Amino acid sequence: MTEQSPAAPKTSYVPKNILLTGGAGFIGSHVVQRLCKHEEYKIVVLDKLDYCANLKNLDSVKDKKNFKVRACCEKHRCNV
Repeated sequence: MTEQSPAAPKTSYVPKNILLTGGAGFIGSHVVQRLCKHEEYKIVVLDKLDYCANLKNLDSVKDKKNFKVRACCEKHRCNV
């Protein structure tokens, strides 16, 4: 039998930047609201703003310092 080396200490991974696609939709906006409670995260939402997305879903977090939203429109331009 061979000896196994001791396991390396595990470090917990804490994301600093989170890109969330579809964050202006019903489910995505609720995820964004939860994530924005953690000020150590920087949240960026990228959304196509089609039939099921609405920027009003993000009204509760739009003034947070750790939050930005970008609308992806035709011809690969991002606005908002």
